[in-house]
Amino acid sequence: MKRNYNSELDNMVATDVSYIPATSTYNDVYLSVAISHKTKKIESWKISENMM
Repeated sequence: MKRNYNSELDNMVATDVSYIPATSTYNDVYLSVAISHKTKKIESWKISENMM
């Protein structure tokens, strides 16, 4: 990511994946989140049984 981006024009989005321990019926589940650098708010998220 460029350090001198223009926050008025550019909308950078950061992503992260974390696992959440699940019950014995399932393996761990995964939470994927996309956060906007401009607004500091979550733009999207998804919970899945696999990381794909």
